[in-house]
Amino acid sequence: MGCLGDMPQALFIHTVLGAFLIGAGANAWNQYLEREHDAKMKRTQDRPLVTGELSLSVAMAFALITSVGGLVYLYIFVNTLAFLTGLVLWGSYVLVYRPLKRITPYCVYAGGVSGALPPFLGWVAARNEISLGAWILFAILYAWQVPHFLAIAWVYRTDYLAAGFKMPAADDNAQARLCLNVVNKNIA
Repeated sequence: MGCLGDMPQALFIHTVLGAFLIGAGANAWNQYLEREHDAKMKRTQDRPLVTGELSLSVAMAFALITSVGGLVYLYIFVNTLAFLTGLVLWGSYVLVYRPLKRITPYCVYAGGVSGALPPFLGWVAARNEISLGAWILFAILYAWQVPHFLAIAWVYRTDYLAAGFKMPAADDNAQARLCLNVVNKNIA
């Protein structure tokens, strides 16, 4: 969508590969840092770090290589804005959303940022600028991310509660407050 003419196939491939590596790295960091919590949830108790099928050193090496590799790849083969967006994407997931899950049910708002940044990254990769179109794509995905997170939190509320996460729906009062805030903001 961000291309002004024909989409350069090489740019598309480089952008997708860089974003894929960053996503893989963020996921690996998440599983490395939350392995003790993952062991307490039915949904995640069979992950390789929880079961011991994968060593911590291999997981750490994979997390580092894919995270740094994806960022460097975007910087070299795409552009600086794509690199910076990838860095914000990775940081908002690993350094902000992930730890907030154990602190506040409002973590979903931070998680929405990392979930909405991939199309923004694609736009800045295509145009090498941050323009209104990038923000519109971000806003559309962000608006979808919050109810998406709420639905996941509801489905896995028992797991989240068992693992000590403060995700919405793990605490019915927090869920009610969060849902009311979302509804009130959408009405206003």
